[in-house]
Amino acid sequence: MHDIEAKLTEALAEAELQLTVLEISLVEATAEAELSRNGVRKFRRFWDAVDQGGFVEAYAELLDSQWAKSDSPARAMRMARRFRDDRWQLDH
Repeated sequence: MHDIEAKLTEALAEAELQLTVLEISLVEATAEAELSRNGVRKFRRFWDAVDQGGFVEAYAELLDSQWAKSDSPARAMRMARRFRDDRWQLDH
């Protein structure tokens, strides 16, 4: 019984990781649409924070951008909050 529980727990953890990767891709695609491919690549500190699992840092880096400060502040805040709050649901 414990073996099944362990496997289920492991599968759930892997599924949550994959969901996080997909949702990060959504953030990237949304930002890319607004900033252009070259602009997204310039978010180096943001991507470094994401790669290291520092989602609070990723939040701060998103908000410390031209995109957040003047281009699309409301959208940037929605995206950034997903990192800060460790919530990966789409806004409805």
